[in-house]
Amino acid sequence: MARSSVNGTFAPFDGGNAIEPEFIRLPQSGKHCPHSGLSRSSLNELILGNNPPVQSKVLRKPGNIRGIRLIVYRSLMDYLHELEA
Repeated sequence: MARSSVNGTFAPFDGGNAIEPEFIRLPQSGKHCPHSGLSRSSLNELILGNNPPVQSKVLRKPGNIRGIRLIVYRSLMDYLHELEA
C-alpha cells in the first residue's frame, strides 16, 4: 500500500478513501493545524513538558541536535474528545 502526504501528514493511501494519519507534524509558525484547528503554540503546550497529555515523538538522525516533532494523531484526538465530556 502506498503512502500519501497531504499538508505535512502521512497516511496510507487507500484508493481515495480517507484514513486517519498515524502522526501529524506541527503546523508552520502562524498557521493552524488542519486537523484540530489549534495553533502551533497550543499544540506545543499539549506535547511538551514533564507529563504532557498528548503523545509525540522526535524523528532525529543520530548525532543531530534538532529533529522533527511528530504528534501522535490518535492521542491528540482522544485528548480533544475527552474535553467534550
